[in-house]
Amino acid sequence: MSVNVTFLKGVSKKRALQLKELGVETVDDLVRLLPRYYEDRTNVLRAAELREGMSGTLRARIMRASFRQIDRKRSALNLVVEDGSGRACVTFYNQQYNRGKFEKGAEAMFFGRVTRGYRGPELVNPEFTILAGEGEGDGFGYDGSYGSGSGGNENVLSEAERRAEEFSGIYPVYPLTRGINQKLLRKLIKEALALLPPFKETLPREIIDGIGLPGKDEAMRGIHCPATLGDGERFRRRLAFDELLETRLKLILMKSGYSNNSQGIRFNPSELTYKLEQSLPFELTSSQQSVWREVMADMASARPMNRLVMGDVGSGKTVLAMLAMLMAAGNGVQSALMAPTEVLAEQHYANIAPVFGKLGVSCALLTGAVTGKKKEAILSRVADGTALCVIGTHALIQSGVRWHKLGLAVTDEQHRFGVRQRGSFLDGDGNSYTPDVMVMTATPIPRTLAMILYGDLDISRLDTLPTGRKPIITYLDDGRRRDRIYNWAASLAREGQQVYIVHPAIGDTEEEADDEDGQGEGSGNYGNFGNPGGGGSGLDLLSAVDNFKKAGAKYFSGISCALLHGRMPDKEKNDVMRRFAAGEISVLFSTTVIEVGVDVANATLMIIENSERFGLSQLHQLRGRVGRGALQSYCVLMTDHHINPNPPADDLISRRLITIRDCLSGDKIADEDLKLRGPGDFFGVDQHGLPAFHAANLYTDNDLLELSEQTAQRVLEAARDNKSDLPEKAALRQYLDSVRAQMPKNTVL
Repeated sequence: MSVNVTFLKGVSKKRALQLKELGVETVDDLVRLLPRYYEDRTNVLRAAELREGMSGTLRARIMRASFRQIDRKRSALNLVVEDGSGRACVTFYNQQYNRGKFEKGAEAMFFGRVTRGYRGPELVNPEFTILAGEGEGDGFGYDGSYGSGSGGNENVLSEAERRAEEFSGIYPVYPLTRGINQKLLRKLIKEALALLPPFKETLPREIIDGIGLPGKDEAMRGIHCPATLGDGERFRRRLAFDELLETRLKLILMKSGYSNNSQGIRFNPSELTYKLEQSLPFELTSSQQSVWREVMADMASARPMNRLVMGDVGSGKTVLAMLAMLMAAGNGVQSALMAPTEVLAEQHYANIAPVFGKLGVSCALLTGAVTGKKKEAILSRVADGTALCVIGTHALIQSGVRWHKLGLAVTDEQHRFGVRQRGSFLDGDGNSYTPDVMVMTATPIPRTLAMILYGDLDISRLDTLPTGRKPIITYLDDGRRRDRIYNWAASLAREGQQVYIVHPAIGDTEEEADDEDGQGEGSGNYGNFGNPGGGGSGLDLLSAVDNFKKAGAKYFSGISCALLHGRMPDKEKNDVMRRFAAGEISVLFSTTVIEVGVDVANATLMIIENSERFGLSQLHQLRGRVGRGALQSYCVLMTDHHINPNPPADDLISRRLITIRDCLSGDKIADEDLKLRGPGDFFGVDQHGLPAFHAANLYTDNDLLELSEQTAQRVLEAARDNKSDLPEKAALRQYLDSVRAQMPKNTVL
């Protein structure tokens, strides 16, 4: 149903913009926003049973309520509650709108994770509902057991019990954004499901019967309101299977079309590659040698190379690209190296052009900054083939670029582009052959996820770092040592070293969370304290702009500092990065715009503020900006979150940050990131073109992966047997046609 989400009651234009941040623009989008997990509130605990790390529901009477304003932005609402077996504490951080809701003597239910408070067991920012006011039926007998209570009437008791029954169920938990809470999403999705007609079955009956999973309509509706956790998992698996099967079929179709219908170039060995290896001041690592052998074998084949090279930052991917480009040059054909930013393209050119020039290979640099007669001259050299190696940004694939004979296309940091862009290399030069493609990425990607995302590519991994590199030492701090850490950063800068300070937000201009809907009972808007699942409310983020002003003046007087973020004009951003790379700037206050950056060997310290706001793989990428030289390098992860040294399963922040502190392996970090966050969040919201997995969990759904592979082969077998008129095979062919129809023309992942 493509009706705009504003069709639903209570969704204003402002609310629609908030929902758009979650990818929701239509009513259909809304119901396809699947739960991340479920809250099982059926486990009702008594106050005397509460233990740290437990999750459950507490039904109790409010004995005392007090409010404290900690500072301009932070507040605490503290409750003492009692249920007959004992007392417990309930605390709401940064939720001023709940201040007047808890009257002394009122009965309420709370759901959340138990933490250790100053006065014993404590529930922090729980979901809640008020059952009855003071003097209205307890719901408790004198012994603390549920019963008729005293002093109330039957109507009041039945209403309290109705609320209690409604609260004590299985509740879906959805991804949130600023201004949107769980109660609102649940209400809107319930209304949307009531409006929508039955969901059309996408799978042939033969497949559904064979896998023993529910139908599409049952799964789409049931996943939002399962009767049990088991039902919720059953519905998720059906939708996950749909995603995996569709993706697998698309990748098989693309790979077979690319390999079978394309003629590549048979490259001969070149003396240029031998000369480069001899001139290097180091020996290739064992993994570099292994990957280079795979690349050479690909390039020697008539089948076009289509290879992904994965390796941590600093693992030596660029050298492999240089070897491949020289092999192409030795065969008289051109190569292109596309980088995601102008500064990185310029650094590649500065490093590669002099080396290639000594070997007689002409290079050119083509970025958006190159204009006028200089651009015309470069385009002329590309068109007549005198520029054998062309390095640039997305400018390389613009309509005005005509290649003489492009034989190799290398893309650096593949996922930063939008995955179809590298396919543009394969179109438009009028040749009868297809260029070889080599994709390089430093993003740690789990093997199962790589199989899905890059199923059309052959995958190589660089799993060893060059000799002489010192491991980066990572510290975790809750803010108590901030002065000491920043003073240390200043001392390093005065010694001539360089420092990155990274922030999750640009400036303190974001609108604070409001209470447009009154947020009501059980809003579940977590503050920055004790959120069991994710980051804070966003009210306590340390922004790059504010920290640049305040910390710059307090700690870095007389030291060259600069600010870098995504809202700056490209020319200004590039200028700051050039000056930092040249050593003119000692301390760089930035956002994650530096995640894909230049190599600065003199940068030895990375401070990441509000580190709980980043995923593991992103933290690993950021940390990789230091440790590029011979000096010992460090990374400090700052967080306001209380780090539990032995975190329970639902304390994802502690688990993530402890993992990144203790682990330097990109592969292990990627596996843990996928395990903790799920594939839907793995790349963040900006990696356009990647398959969107809303239900599948590639860390745990190995059986579904295998089942989807087997089913894909059955579908393809039915397609090959196009003479069979059996109904089941005809249905499988029809399904394949529907999948093929969803694929854009000339799609290349």
